[in-house]
Amino acid sequence: MMMTIDEFFKDQDSSKLIFALKDFQALTASELSKMCGIDQQKVDEMINRMIGSNLLFVWGRRNRKYYRILNQEIADEFNQFIEFNKLNIKLKERIIKDKDLIQSRNCYGHLAGKTGVKICQALIDNGFIQSKDDKFTLTKTGIEFYNELRINLSEFQNKLKPIVKPCLDFSERRYHLSGEIGDAMFSRFLELKWFERIGKTRIVKPTSKGKIEIQKRLGIEI
Repeated sequence: MMMTIDEFFKDQDSSKLIFALKDFQALTASELSKMCGIDQQKVDEMINRMIGSNLLFVWGRRNRKYYRILNQEIADEFNQFIEFNKLNIKLKERIIKDKDLIQSRNCYGHLAGKTGVKICQALIDNGFIQSKDDKFTLTKTGIEFYNELRINLSEFQNKLKPIVKPCLDFSERRYHLSGEIGDAMFSRFLELKWFERIGKTRIVKPTSKGKIEIQKRLGIEI
């Protein structure tokens, strides 16, 4: 049965669920249960109703599924409703202890964490990558951008791995950039000393030079 946004907000528990998802993050049913203080079975029922009403996107596999508002337009509608009705619902925070790991880290050869997500969004905002239906496509201006970084795109033409691919960030629960270009860009950042590894950990940090160059090329502060 299809339900409208207004109908979901009439139920207190459904309102909590929407409040938890309103920032366009992808969360598991277990995390939503803990954050909202709602029984897992009821969370599952509400998730199924939202999927049936074309309001949720499901990412992942059977044993590890993540749920996110279907698209940014629907997320904006949720937030407009919340703002207009001055709703304020308190939820438990999802806590991750290692702050440095959350900020910037290596994820299977590409850049992840808050910094990786921010750079990925800047690539989209600048028109270097097109994001549609949770798929990434490299644009003509994106090719020019990577050529300026001296990343040889011709090396990736015959490889099985996608050139650009969204990867769900485990801490931010938004996409960072993976695929061949995601790997090559991170390697180039390290080569140019825009980022540096911290010991033998997965943690990386932007250098002063890197912060300046990223600001100049992408218009963001990291």
